[in-house]
Amino acid sequence: MRIYILKRLAVAVIVVFGVSLTTFVIARVLPGDPAYLVAGQNADQQTIAATRHRLGLDASIPAQYVHYLRDLASGSLGTSLTTSHSVVSDLGQRLPATFELALVSIFLAMILCAAIGTAAALRPRGMAARAADVLSAGGAAVPQFWLGLMAIFVFFFKLGWFPAPLGRYPSEFEPHHITGFLLIDTLIEGHPGEWIKALWMIVLPALTLALTVQPPLLRITQVAMRRAISSDAIRTARSMGLPEWRVIGHDALRLALAPILNMLALVFGVLLSSSVLVETVFSWPGIGQYAVQAINASDYPAIQGVVLVTALAYVLLYLLVDVIAVALDPRLRGAR
Repeated sequence: MRIYILKRLAVAVIVVFGVSLTTFVIARVLPGDPAYLVAGQNADQQTIAATRHRLGLDASIPAQYVHYLRDLASGSLGTSLTTSHSVVSDLGQRLPATFELALVSIFLAMILCAAIGTAAALRPRGMAARAADVLSAGGAAVPQFWLGLMAIFVFFFKLGWFPAPLGRYPSEFEPHHITGFLLIDTLIEGHPGEWIKALWMIVLPALTLALTVQPPLLRITQVAMRRAISSDAIRTARSMGLPEWRVIGHDALRLALAPILNMLALVFGVLLSSSVLVETVFSWPGIGQYAVQAINASDYPAIQGVVLVTALAYVLLYLLVDVIAVALDPRLRGAR
């Protein structure tokens, strides 16, 4: 098991290095020069050239990448050209908002997929199977921004069930940043009323994300549970007279857990990368909104920081899920 983990760690390092190199090169070959942003629109060519030299943008791309790796080795992601703050500081303020949104979204998607996927596996031609087909097709076809706008229009403008989509919190109350997660910090500080307000603000964006990323998770849950239910182990458990809730909720779920966990890691990675549109629609102050601002301004350090941190979070999560899956089913160790 130790050798297996070391191999997966080596692969993770290679993936993160590849992502950093690809992002670095693409950011510099695309149109746009951040020197114009820093120097100002009315700056002359001499000032712009001096700004490019100060930022190191006049060096070759390999030389710039070597300098970037040196900064990265010291724990620095550079300084944002738009905020003039370190990218690490900017991401530290915005990451909790994105992770909180992603965690609530994945929680909602898991509940939905576990309930409908298991019911569809038990009755392949029942109403649950039809509902699974509709949700899978709809979630894959409906754009996130359209679903988010429709949710705002119906549940805020028409029905008034949810507050205006103006960020993470509707009132002037601002909890101390103990963990950065509002749903946790409000409870730690003993403000249940504020916790409800924070929860009410996150429901619509989280539900929008959950509905648009759930198709692969729903499909793999349905297929994995169907295979588990038809396996010899489940037939043996039923022949022993075990309760059906235990056979399905414990034995079958454990057999189906490995592929579901792997898909869960993929879905969570998609959540982190696809939250850009949802955060923009709902004015959610996360790294997605930060990335949009950085791209519009050709803010190289911010763009590279967002992509690198997102890739690192995805790789580490997939590694964790992979190790858990192998621990649950050692037979997978030789297949990976």
